[in-house]
Amino acid sequence: IANCKLEPEADMALHMIIAKLSLAAQAVKADPDDRSTIPAMREALRDYERQFDDPGFNQGARLD
Repeated sequence: IANCKLEPEADMALHMIIAKLSLAAQAVKADPDDRSTIPAMREALRDYERQFDDPGFNQGARLD
């Protein structure tokens, strides 16, 4: 994150996505049986897909 070379707007968008994923990952780590954070993780991945033109993203992955 410290060496990010994106434009400021894209940088902020990416960091928001990373923050959402990080919070959800911490919750899963604290309670691996709690599946309530899965929707937030999926939404963060959808945010990435909507906001970034990354042709290699989501190949073979299933968000729904």
